[in-house]
Amino acid sequence: MTREERRALWQERSTQWQQSGLRLAAFARQHELDIKRLAYWRTRLKSNASGATHQTLVPLRIQPVSPHVDASAPPAPAACLNMTSPGGWHISLPATLPVAWLGELLGHLP
Repeated sequence: MTREERRALWQERSTQWQQSGLRLAAFARQHELDIKRLAYWRTRLKSNASGATHQTLVPLRIQPVSPHVDASAPPAPAACLNMTSPGGWHISLPATLPVAWLGELLGHLP
């Protein structure tokens, strides 16, 4: 088995464990896996995932706020940044928000 095949196998097992809702030991017993090896691969895959930062550029269109008020949207603070996605979500954030925090937030949005 190649290194890539082994990694893919343990990635699949780790994903199955996470989706099972079981504790690591119970999942290992149920699937007749060595708990130490499962724990090793869980840690290894997690550290590889956090070490590999993949950045994607997403187009962002900034428009002036229109005078039209959407009654269903929550009231926005006086000075704010309003964002609406093509998928329909809407976020109003205070203009005083730290830029680094905003970058982190945008990195987690779909």
